[in-house]
Amino acid sequence: MSTPTIVDALRTIARELPPALEFLASELEARAVAPTAPVAIEMVPPSVFAREHSLNTATVRQMAHDGRIEAVRIGKRQWRVRRDSPIGQPLARGVTSMDSPAERARRLVEKLK
Repeated sequence: MSTPTIVDALRTIARELPPALEFLASELEARAVAPTAPVAIEMVPPSVFAREHSLNTATVRQMAHDGRIEAVRIGKRQWRVRRDSPIGQPLARGVTSMDSPAERARRLVEKLK
């Protein structure tokens, strides 16, 4: 009985590798999931959000202004609130609905100091 050489090891690998690769490819194909499109975020006016959640419109505006619900300001006076925004859960610290580029830049400069 002779000791296996590198050549014998390479022959064994070459013989066993193609079936193993085909098995892996078939497993990946079986597990593949069709890509899904990102879900669109529906934004509604504060009055609609207030009606759907039995709140006063002024309360919704104040919550948006304080950053307690996800909302964006459009122009000078209009707001749009994310329809599925949770109520009663404060947003992550440092995230507000009135985040303007200038405010973000100021915070970034302060962090770098």
